[in-house]
Amino acid sequence: MNLLLIEFWRSWIFFRRYPISNIAYIVITFIVFYGLFLGTRYLAGPVELVGSRLDAFVVGYIVWSLSLSALADISINLQEDMQSGTLEHVYLSPYGPTKIYLARGLARLVINLGITLIVGLLIMVALDHWLRWRPLALPVMLVTLASAYGFSLFFGGLTLLYKRVGGLFGLVQFLLLYLVLLPVEDQPFAVRIASVLLPIAPTVGLLRQVLSESGQFEPLQAGLALGNALIYVVTGLLLFRKADQSIRASGTVNQF
Repeated sequence: MNLLLIEFWRSWIFFRRYPISNIAYIVITFIVFYGLFLGTRYLAGPVELVGSRLDAFVVGYIVWSLSLSALADISINLQEDMQSGTLEHVYLSPYGPTKIYLARGLARLVINLGITLIVGLLIMVALDHWLRWRPLALPVMLVTLASAYGFSLFFGGLTLLYKRVGGLFGLVQFLLLYLVLLPVEDQPFAVRIASVLLPIAPTVGLLRQVLSESGQFEPLQAGLALGNALIYVVTGLLLFRKADQSIRASGTVNQF
């Protein structure tokens, strides 16, 4: 708890110190969404995005923006520590890098949730379309974030090994946008089963079902979402620890 509180205070100081950056992120995220919405509506022609389709579009984009910040969190923190020369301090800490970067990610998550809430409100005001929030959506959102942070640990491991993975991350963010906008829950059974290997996709599908007009979800989709989160959390932790052990053994902790 002490580590979490310290990391939260650190994240809050950074948030207050650079307000222009945070405001710019909110504005750009909203502009990108509105551009996607106008482009989709133009391509659809006379068919309007209404009802469940518009719900799916809004939910997918909001989850994408939140997952993207979670996905980049650990990797960006690692690169900043490498550049500033503080990565060795992290390794000398009694907590170890895994606990510190997970705590830092959780602390930053609280701030990212607030930013995403503002973006979501701006989107719903602009579209004059309001999502039906239900209490069940909260645990589903937590499962979605667990899957995202598991994938983030995977990128953190790559950052430890290869130092710079910005190009790969740029590719993954557009792949992730496609996955969260794809209605996996409406696909054939074989595709839905295979989707458990795709990052975040099954959990977003479950969230869309919860926030739909009926507010119900299928047990199969819930099982796929939980399995997806478990796979990525366990795999991400294992890969991050493996990368940690590798750079300790090779003595490349302080190389950038």
